[in-house]
Formats: sequence, structure tokens, C-alpha cells
Amino acid sequence: MKTTLHKHFLVSLLTFILSLFALMASSQTVQTFTSSGSWICPYGVTSITVETWGGGGGGGAAPNNPGVGGGGGGGAYRITTLVPVTFGSSYNFVVGTGGAGNNSTAGANGIASSFNGLYVANPGLGGGTSTTIATGGAGGTGGTFNGGNGAAGTFSLARSGGGGGGAGSGGNGGSTLTNAAGTAGGVDGGAGGIGVTSNTDGGNASLLGGGGAGALRSGGGGAKKGGDGARGQVRITYTINCTAPPAQPTGLILTPGISTIGGSFTAAAYTDGYIVIRTSTATPPTSPVDGTTYTAGTSALGGFIESVGAATTFNSTSLAATTQYWYWVYGYDNVACVGGIKYLSASPLSGNATTVACGALTNTATVTSLAGALYNSSTNTWVLNWSALSWSLGLPTACQNVNLIIDRTAATVAENVNINLD
Repeated sequence: MKTTLHKHFLVSLLTFILSLFALMASSQTVQTFTSSGSWICPYGVTSITVETWGGGGGGGAAPNNPGVGGGGGGGAYRITTLVPVTFGSSYNFVVGTGGAGNNSTAGANGIASSFNGLYVANPGLGGGTSTTIATGGAGGTGGTFNGGNGAAGTFSLARSGGGGGGAGSGGNGGSTLTNAAGTAGGVDGGAGGIGVTSNTDGGNASLLGGGGAGALRSGGGGAKKGGDGARGQVRITYTINCTAPPAQPTGLILTPGISTIGGSFTAAAYTDGYIVIRTSTATPPTSPVDGTTYTAGTSALGGFIESVGAATTFNSTSLAATTQYWYWVYGYDNVACVGGIKYLSASPLSGNATTVACGALTNTATVTSLAGALYNSSTNTWVLNWSALSWSLGLPTACQNVNLIIDRTAATVAENVNINLD
């Protein structure tokens, strides 16, 4: 019995942990950049994870016969967590390019990748060129994982140098001592270019950060080009936390009727929605509680919840005439973020309005035989179909002044009858 309970507990705990990791993963935003630029910190983000891959070095050329080039080194990889950032700030980043191979000199060095001038992933260096033995370029160092070294090219062995592998999140890039390509440092590292054993150009490297292979010239056909190193990359990962908006909405407009009050206001920045509360006194309601959602049409927080959502308009109905009401509007954040709904409870937008008195509005209808009414000439009376008349303000309701224009002759002379509904 104890064993069974213990197993059930472990299964439940494992399920909970896996669910937690799945929730965390689904809430993360990943942005990958393949060229240099800038990044603006979104609202609700306070720290990020920065990953940088350095560019690979280019392979050396073989301009002459005899001629051989060394392989370029692979770029380094760096990961830095909990990098502090500030909402609204702009951060520049550099995506290191791969060093270009050419047909006359040593391969170019790769370029380092960085974020905000920091968190640098160093590049691989270019391979050399020679008529005998060309040096391989060193891999980028100083990162979380280092790039692999490119191989020397040896003319007497009829082989150019293979490029070093680019480092990645899976480990160091592989170094090589022959024309074979250095292996990638995991799925997001790049293999080096493959060196050659005949009179031809060196092979280009693979993404990310692989070093280009050296060239080999052992016959005619002109100078041979070293392979290009592969570019690096910058990747930013972050979680947007639900955060109370920085400011409340503005510009509350209240339009009262006899039994209604319509409202509108101007939306606030970085706000996903609003809760509108109506009270019957000037005392503010209790502030909404973070993590709690409220339902429109219910009583809560010391008032009546008129509206919940992104809308910036609302309408109160079934109100008493000639009565003053107060309204309070709070902004909140709860979309595409983690941590539950967050309200800005300080200084809610507020205002008040009084419903108008009975009879302040006149609802008019003209009665003729064309309006579906029956006129009895002998008794000088009308039988009216009240709901069939065309009312200027719609079908009359309680507490409304009604003006019936009775036109017996359909001429210009009319008889007006005022009726107060109560």
C-alpha cells in the first residue's frame, strides 16, 4: 500500500514539474537576429537571456602553383542569463559576419557578435596561405563554448586545411588536423568547410560560425579561392510578466438619460483592458485584487461592475431618475504575459453624473388613419395601436413625456395631447 501511494506521489510530482516547464516554455518569447540592429525592451520585461555566435574565419587562398590554404577557425558561442533590461530602452547588437575567402591572400577573420557592447562571442581567425604549409586559423575563445581550430594546409600531402567547427549551445566546435571539416558544436553550431585534395577552391562553412576551408592549387586554371566562413547570430529570449499599466485611462465622458448613463474614455498605453465600477456614493470602491477576474453585471468591490474588457465605452441601464451615480475606471494587464492579471489600483479615472427628471424628454408620434389608428367620426374618438405608432424616441417607457399629435384631417391643423407616463 505504501509503495503504491509513493509511486502515485512521484507520478503526480513529475506531471506537475513537466506541466510547469511546458508553461514556462510556452510563455517565452524568442527573437533571433541574423544581421546587426537594435532591440527595444517591451513592457513587462526586466531581464533577458542573450546568446551570441561569432562568425567563422575564411579559408586561405592558393594564388600560385604550388599553393595551399589553411582552414579558418570556428566562431565561439556565449550564453548569458538574467541580463537586466529596462522597458522602452533601445539596445544595439552586432551579428558577426563570416570572414570571406579570396583567391589571393589569407582568409579574412570573422567578426565578433555582441549585445549592447557586451556578451561577446569571439570570431574564428582566417586561414593562412603558403606554397608549402599554410597555418590554420584559431577558433574563437572566451565564450561559453569555443570554436574549433582550422587545420593547416600541406601542399606535400596534397590537401588544404579543413575549417574549424562553430561552437553552439551543445558544446565546443570541433577542431580538425586534416582536410576534414571540424564538427559543429550541437544543432545550432556550424560545421567547418571541407578541405580539398585537388586543384580547386576551398569549401564554404555551414551556419552558424563554421570556418571556411583552404584552397589548393596544383595545376592550371588560375588562383584558387578559400572557402567563406559562416556568419554568427544573436538570439534573445525573455518572458513578458503581467505588469500593472503605467497610467490610467483619461477623458471620462458621461451622458445621462432618464434611466441610463452612457460612458466613454480614452484608452491608456500598455493596457489590455479596463474594469468599470459604478457606485451610489462618492466613496471609492475597494481596489481590484491582482490575480482576480471580475464579471460584468455583478456586484463586487463595493459597487456594481459595469464593464470588463478592452472596450472604452459602457452603458448603465435600469437606473433611477434624478439620481447621482459615480464611476471608477481601472486599467489592467493580462494578455500575452505570465503571472496573472495585474491592476493599476492607484488614482482610478473617475466621474459622476445624475440621471434626468421624468418628462425631460418628449417622445412624439403623429396619429393619422395612415398610422394604423381607427377614427370613429360619430363619437369623435380614436382607437390607437400604441406599439404600431412611429415614435421619435422609440416605444414610450415609464417616466417619459409623450406628445401625441392627432391629425384627424391629415391637414396642417393638429391637436396635441401631452401624456406623462409613470
